Amino acid sequence: MVVSGLPGSAAGRRSSAKEILLFSAMVLLACVMQRKSAKNIDREKGEVAATLVKFWQAYERKNLAAMSGMLTASSDFTFFGSDAAEATRSRHDWEYLMQKDWQLFETTKFGEPRNLAIQISDDRKLASAVCEVQDVSLIEGRIHRFAITMRRENGDWRIVQGMTAVVTVGESSAEIVARRKSRCRKTEPNHVFSYTWKRNRVVMVSVSKSSPVRCSGRVATRKQSSDRSARSIEENGRQIILKV
Repeated sequence: MVVSGLPGSAAGRRSSAKEILLFSAMVLLACVMQRKSAKNIDREKGEVAATLVKFWQAYERKNLAAMSGMLTASSDFTFFGSDAAEATRSRHDWEYLMQKDWQLFETTKFGEPRNLAIQISDDRKLASAVCEVQDVSLIEGRIHRFAITMRRENGDWRIVQGMTAVVTVGESSAEIVARRKSRCRKTEPNHVFSYTWKRNRVVMVSVSKSSPVRCSGRVATRKQSSDRSARSIEENGRQIILKV
């Protein structure tokens, strides 16, 4: 005897088939929604990028009204310029900053944004963007880096906060450290090195035919020699004798 509804019965097989179809439909719907969500994010990122480009183009044209119209209507606006004094927290102060900026040049032109990275919040209400643009109107091609936060207000992306920095060249921490090490450790031909003690630290003096070069601050250990006529300095695995 076969009990209706149990596995192996006709009703059970029909029930299992329905469950499989329902599960497949749910998986298909999830895939469709995921693809739709990805497309929506790409569209939002495109809108944010377009707003950034419009913002820079308005700056190039010195169009204060167009730029100001892209700012948030709320009171939580904040923008940092490249100078320590350029910290604004109101639309009025920011507009004053732009007007002073435009007094520095007749015309300016930015290149295409580079290293652009945009993030969109899950609720699609906030966006952050970082990028750099080159001022192609200048011979030296100065590079500006921007960090911008936008908020969706009445269907449009509005700038809530941001900051800008002028890129330096050759002033990274790694390059500065390398130059310091080079100045302290570089051994030039035809140099005679002598060492003296100052406050338990050894000072190296490099004497050449042109002008003496001094590099101080080298740490070493001092030992009294056996003949008591010299001091011994151990530095970087080497032993150097100082006559006293």
